[in-house]
Amino acid sequence: MIQPDSREPSRLCLPPANQGEKPTGIIEESSRDSVRAASNGQLFEQGLWSGFRFLSNPMPRPSAKQKLLEAAITSFRFNGYKSCSIEDIASKAGVFKGSFYNHFRSKEALAVDVLKHYVEGIVLSLLALEGPPSAIERLRAHFEKISAVQHELGYPGCMMANFSGEISDLNPDLRSALDDTVNRWCGSIAEVIRQAQAEGAVGKDLKADQLSRFLINSFEGALIRGRILRNQEPFDDFLPTIFKGILKTKD
Repeated sequence: MIQPDSREPSRLCLPPANQGEKPTGIIEESSRDSVRAASNGQLFEQGLWSGFRFLSNPMPRPSAKQKLLEAAITSFRFNGYKSCSIEDIASKAGVFKGSFYNHFRSKEALAVDVLKHYVEGIVLSLLALEGPPSAIERLRAHFEKISAVQHELGYPGCMMANFSGEISDLNPDLRSALDDTVNRWCGSIAEVIRQAQAEGAVGKDLKADQLSRFLINSFEGALIRGRILRNQEPFDDFLPTIFKGILKTKD
């Protein structure tokens, strides 16, 4: 591991979603998990990444579009779609409202891009498509990691589920984007299930695509229920029911 420059104290330097102290080092990802970092005395969500190592080269400043996307992911996830205005998101991103329209034609267009980044950069980043360990262990670890992140972040729920209940009837582009993101997730889960079937850990009586949709539908229900209860009970129900019951895996 390359050590940080000894002239400066080693500290977690993440790109802030608003204006503030400039980061002093490049963060290189070495594992996937959840982390929050302090900036100017405030805690804010930094996605689901942890296990960083620091390099001494200066970090390139994020673009205005990147800042807007990061601010929108946090705002939409914790506050919902309808309660967040363009002004709110631009302010959180530390950019002028007028700059918003240089990158997105509307709030709806921003939400479509946010969904794409959310499923690729957060949800699927926690799914290992290749082993070791075995496919069934990687599949269980995927849901366990998301459950742990929900606990750490205070059970905000899943952005896809939250959007489905809030705006899916309002905008056809958003509804299509929601469908695409869920299908992307289901497709990746199905790939791991097929590997588990080939390894003999999961029976072949059900098609992998059908089983993946069932898992996601069930887990989204647990995410919604977790948001209501603000505890782990729905996930504690989901994991053993799926992996010791329906999939009939061994300890």
